Amino acid sequence: VGLSNSILQGPETDQEILEGLMASVGRGESTSATLVNYKKGGERFVNQVQVMPVYNEDNEIDQFMAMLHEVDSV
Repeated sequence: VGLSNSILQGPETDQEILEGLMASVGRGESTSATLVNYKKGGERFVNQVQVMPVYNEDNEIDQFMAMLHEVDSV
C-alpha cells in the first residue's frame, strides 16, 4: 500500500512494456501484459498483469485496479 510498482522491477523487466501499460492507464483504458518482475528477496518471477479502471457513481474513473497472476514464462 502506498508504494509504486517500481519495487517489483529489476534487470529483466521490459521498460517498453511498462511504458505501454502506463500509456493505456493515462488514456483510461483497460490493459494487460506479461512481465518479468522481482519479489522482495530479489527472486525473479513472471506475471500476467491486468489493469482496469474503477468508476465512481458519476461514471468517472476514480482509481485503477491491478491484478497479478504468476505464470511460467514470458
